Amino acid sequence: MIKNICVFCGAKNGSNQNYVKAANEFGRILADNNIDLVYGGGSTGIMNEIAESVLKAGGKVTGVITHHLMNLEVGHKGLTKMHFVNTLQERKTLQMKISDAFVVLPGGIGTMDEFFEILVHLQLHLINKPIGILNTDNFYNPLLNLLNHFIQQGFVADKQIKSIICEENPEKLLKKIMEWKTVSTSII
Repeated sequence: MIKNICVFCGAKNGSNQNYVKAANEFGRILADNNIDLVYGGGSTGIMNEIAESVLKAGGKVTGVITHHLMNLEVGHKGLTKMHFVNTLQERKTLQMKISDAFVVLPGGIGTMDEFFEILVHLQLHLINKPIGILNTDNFYNPLLNLLNHFIQQGFVADKQIKSIICEENPEKLLKKIMEWKTVSTSII
């Protein structure tokens, strides 16, 4: 049962206002479905947008942030719960441990780092949780093309990429995550 979803996304809003709109919509949908948000704890960019939308809709938000980022005053100060860690690796480890599913919204290098680490953990059977991509305005099409290139070149199993739930519509994405079945076969 999915009680919370960890969202990886940008600390900036990006150049397309639809990224912000989608983050706000997804946050509201999470709260409306009594699903808590777990995220990086930031108060800037899309990270802040989704956290604020969940809170405004009456939902709960758990942040996981490094002491360094909090000291730079980028940490959100109004969350339901905030975990403080020393390193980015500890941050990702804790997020994986306390989350039932993962969703990637538009973001940059840090977002990709988080996405690929989760994907590797799924591949190695260290986690068995759904991974979704909210592909707002086809933002992640280049990534999906790259992943398909990995398959075509024989470096990634087709099953592994097919296990990723990709949707442009936030409601459809959440519905598919809620219906997700445990990956029972090897995906290496």
